[in-house]
Amino acid sequence: MGSKASTANWRTVLRVCGCLRPYPWHVAVAILAFAAAGATVIALGQGVRNLLDVGLRGTPATLAIAAAMLLLLVAVYGASGLGRVYLSGFIADRVATDLRKQLMDRLLGHGAGFFDEHGASMVWSRATSDVDLVAALLGAMVAGLRSIVVVVGGTWAMLATSATLTGAFAALALVVVTSVLWMGRQVRQLWNDSQALSARSNAFALELLEGVKVVKAFCQEQRSASRFAQFAETGFRKADRRNWVQGVIVGSSTSIVFGSAVILAWFAGQQMLHGRLSEGRASAFLFYAVVVAISAGALSELWGQLQKGFVGAEHVFGLIDSVPEIRSPKAPTRLPAVTTPQIRFENVSFRYPMRPDAAVVSDFSWTFKPDTVTAIVGPSGAGKSTLFQLLLRLYDPTGGAILFDDVDIRQVDPQTLRSRISLVPQDPTLFEGTVFDNIRFGREDATADEVVAAATGANAMEFIRHLPQGLETDVGARGAQLSGGQRQRVAIARAILRDPQILLLDEATNALDATSEALIRNALDKFSAGRTTLVIAHKLATVREADSILVLEHGRLVSHGAHAKLLAEDGLYATFAALQLL
Repeated sequence: MGSKASTANWRTVLRVCGCLRPYPWHVAVAILAFAAAGATVIALGQGVRNLLDVGLRGTPATLAIAAAMLLLLVAVYGASGLGRVYLSGFIADRVATDLRKQLMDRLLGHGAGFFDEHGASMVWSRATSDVDLVAALLGAMVAGLRSIVVVVGGTWAMLATSATLTGAFAALALVVVTSVLWMGRQVRQLWNDSQALSARSNAFALELLEGVKVVKAFCQEQRSASRFAQFAETGFRKADRRNWVQGVIVGSSTSIVFGSAVILAWFAGQQMLHGRLSEGRASAFLFYAVVVAISAGALSELWGQLQKGFVGAEHVFGLIDSVPEIRSPKAPTRLPAVTTPQIRFENVSFRYPMRPDAAVVSDFSWTFKPDTVTAIVGPSGAGKSTLFQLLLRLYDPTGGAILFDDVDIRQVDPQTLRSRISLVPQDPTLFEGTVFDNIRFGREDATADEVVAAATGANAMEFIRHLPQGLETDVGARGAQLSGGQRQRVAIARAILRDPQILLLDEATNALDATSEALIRNALDKFSAGRTTLVIAHKLATVREADSILVLEHGRLVSHGAHAKLLAEDGLYATFAALQLL
């Protein structure tokens, strides 16, 4: 078990070192700074010896020269300290930034099923905290490099001064290293558990704060705070145990190391009293013993940090290496260059990965013809929105196929497929930024005039003109500064700006008042011309003019036809119409 962990640690170290490849000059100068710092510490001991054995026993000139040399060494050590602190901080922060960008790139490449399984807030909370651990790992590695240089160089200098005292020091150090390695494994497991719990706690806190209106509406402040307190207390107990083990490591190792230094000082004093050691050599030896003791103690403390860093790095690299389940084929098929495509579902079935026993869509077949509007209706949970997600290839069907003009969409690059589609969801998502930014999210190269035209077509300019900065007004986090209807119109403008071949409207006018709804419906009717349009709606006025109406129940297509035909059948559609649910 220990061998496997050690091998994994070395792989992790090599992987972290690989992150330094883009910054060779920074790394090279940092290594020089650390080497200079370590060498200067060793030289300081000789400087002290020279000051005492030569400077104090010579002339005022030799004393001045010895003192000046010592001051020069101190200045070099200070300069190297500036370089190593700045460069180690730069490298750690630069690598952490690179890893965050890689993580976001990888996570955005995953399909919706990945986030269904792991939870978006949970994944990102854990990932960001783990990246911080990787940065700390780099800091521990570079700090450890300096300490190793000092320990090795100091031990060599001690050996040159007194082999007997150095042997005693080495025996005591062996005890420290053995105990630190054993306790370090305990810290690793405790930190792993603590990180997992911390991620769950952060994810739950994020959910509470984002859903604070619902929490307050249902008077659940106290209960929610109590649940979070349970997470926090459990996390504290894990962290407390971890801190205790770390404290034992640092306390015991430091006590042993410094205790050995005191013993060595006593031995050195005995040798001085018996004339076997000069004052300068004794002072240099004690200086080296203290420096080595401090560096060895720092190494023991860094060992615990390394264990935490290994845990974080393994998780970060695991996410970066994860393979998206929805990805482009090695040789993707090109989509036909048609203006208005035909979309065909052939015996499509689907089950969510987290609920494999429940069929959401069962044996669904239908051809959505070019330049038509098809309405999809049915009770909640009938699979209507799932059809949209399958067409967007956020998921792949568990059975059957979806064809874009006779091309299976699984053989197409998902980016190419989605570039032909615009979606207006029931609950539109806006992002931090301005109204202008959120509309142009539909097409990055759009001009300001095109953005205004899209906003006008979505009947959005009416309210945008009255905003404090118009199109440049900040919408706030998740569009919180806009009303539901305003967010809906921005989302429609975004879809219009994209100028898609396929238009997906999922309750696109649900949050609008009657007047705005009529205006938007008229705009969407004009915009739908020459496109393949799929509409999910519960309002009779939205679907009755559709070319075809599909009625779904329990994931199955139970009936289809025009409005009048479906009413005459006196089936599920007629029941919905009678109850005014459409």
